[in-house]
Amino acid sequence: MNKLKLAMRWLLGVLFVLAGGNHFVQPDPYVKIVPPYLPWHLELVYVSGFFEMALGALLLVPRYTTLAAWGLIALLIGVFPANVQMALNPELYPTISPVALWLRLPLQGALLAWAFWFTRRDDVGESVVTAGTAPVPPPDGRLPLARLTKRRGCLLAGLGGLGALLVACGQPTFLLLRARFRDRPVPDDLPPNQADDASRLERTEVAEVWDVPAAPAEAEAQMRALLRRARAQALRVSIAGARHSMGGHTIYPGGIVLNMLPFKRMELAVEKKVLHVGAGARWADVVPYLDAHGLSVSVMQATRNFTVGGSVSVNCHGWQHARPPMASTVRSFRLMKADGSVVRCSRTENAELFSLALGGYGLFGVVLDVELRVVPNERYRPDAPLIFPAHEYAERFREKVEGDEDVTMVYGRINVAPGEKTFLREALLTVFRRHPCPPEEVPALVSPGYATLRRTLVLVQIGSDAGKRLRWRAERLAAGRMANTYFSRNQLLNEDATLYQEGRPERTEVLHEYFVSPDRLEDFLAELRAIVPRHGGDLLNLTVRDVRRDTETFLRYVDRDLFALVLLFSQERTPQGEERMKAMTREMIDAALRCGGRHYLPYRLHATREQFRRAYPQAGRFFERKRFHDPDELFQNRFYVEYGRR
Repeated sequence: MNKLKLAMRWLLGVLFVLAGGNHFVQPDPYVKIVPPYLPWHLELVYVSGFFEMALGALLLVPRYTTLAAWGLIALLIGVFPANVQMALNPELYPTISPVALWLRLPLQGALLAWAFWFTRRDDVGESVVTAGTAPVPPPDGRLPLARLTKRRGCLLAGLGGLGALLVACGQPTFLLLRARFRDRPVPDDLPPNQADDASRLERTEVAEVWDVPAAPAEAEAQMRALLRRARAQALRVSIAGARHSMGGHTIYPGGIVLNMLPFKRMELAVEKKVLHVGAGARWADVVPYLDAHGLSVSVMQATRNFTVGGSVSVNCHGWQHARPPMASTVRSFRLMKADGSVVRCSRTENAELFSLALGGYGLFGVVLDVELRVVPNERYRPDAPLIFPAHEYAERFREKVEGDEDVTMVYGRINVAPGEKTFLREALLTVFRRHPCPPEEVPALVSPGYATLRRTLVLVQIGSDAGKRLRWRAERLAAGRMANTYFSRNQLLNEDATLYQEGRPERTEVLHEYFVSPDRLEDFLAELRAIVPRHGGDLLNLTVRDVRRDTETFLRYVDRDLFALVLLFSQERTPQGEERMKAMTREMIDAALRCGGRHYLPYRLHATREQFRRAYPQAGRFFERKRFHDPDELFQNRFYVEYGRR
């Protein structure tokens, strides 16, 4: 009997330790079962988890077995309303059978009986020790509460204090530790005959991936030969750089992928503030090069990982305030056409190709190198952040930044923590202003630091409502601490996108971007508040930027001054996850269209042809001109196959 009881004691103790630990590893399921009439749902989950672990461990220590057993009985009674809550509301737990929910109730009785077994100490072979006497078994075999020793009372007080401390700092600590533990990136090693992009959802068999030589003369000669070979073998050619698009824009199945990354030579005309740069150069190469000359990029994305050629092909925009997309900063570029000829494109020379290839997604030829206007690298300082209801965003934006020439860079964040009063309901606006100083006082181009913490604060949100609440609190705190700190322009542009990329094989990140006018921003947010939860979208971030009207490109996405909403989702890398994302994306595109806006094209190709044509009514003419300049349709990719090919 003693051996059986010992084994059952260890089994119960270990079960409670594991169950309590799970409260910290996966708190969200427990939060959902806390009865709504109780306050502090997350805190109660952590408190109960702590005591499950502590009492389970104490149950294994003979000296404290009886005390732990009574504690477990009290705990099981205390959490019983949560089990009743589940049984009475089965619609809240669609993945669990209603029968199973009701069976949990008598199971609690079995657990109570199991714990009660250990309130009797005679079978364990132990006795109660009183001061100055030999061990004497208690008359009824149980340890009455009145005979708890002072040491055990101190133990209880200590456990309570430790529990209170754990609740106070347990939420951020355990959420961050869980995110760090899960952050085990596994690289997707591709064989030579396969290609993919940043979505990690476009793995495709290709004929070859061809690296462009770094030397310009050699590169151009070999590229012409490659294009001749492609035509002779009836192969299509796609153009790739950093591959940060997400819809196969750099891939054609069975085709040749032109890898432009080696083609990255740079020359700078300092007095003219003009940079001549190879299409394969990343902004990570460009920013420090310009920084050494006291200059900076005029318009680029929020992170440094993209190539110049890729940025030209999507006509990128950034968070530089009151600026049109990148095309406005391009003086000219050289383009290799399908016949191997190289032409210079500018506003006065081959002007049609200039307009078509900027934002042309690599369909008109290979952009070889670009002349960019650059600007001085200056010192900036952020204002104290503004935090306000999201429906006031457009009004607050106008009040804070419109007409102020010292405002240089601006971004907004919208709270993505789920909840009727939180999800897309609160906004944070961060404004950087120019603070002139001598060149030697401009801050050096150094890392902003806290890379691991910043990465963890993004990953902590994946699949976790509590993690999203933590991220928002951290965002508000960081914005406040950043105020009155000086930055250089180049520091702000030198952010690394890999900090925020999920590396686990089972999930990936997917970007969306939508453009709406300021007066329709709240209408669009109201639609998102319904669409995203309805599809179970795991939204990690929503940034708002302002973009000025584009008058340079043919397939333009900003035909007037608009807000850009950049949404980052976490998605399962499964067919089911892809179908859910497609259905949600199409509803969001419809919502943007209803609000007089449109979606951005470098991301997942989930829009229907009809949605695409409604958003970009000039697309028909755009593809006609593509076939005029490339009559054999040599340059193709998945984007063209989906929306352009007849």
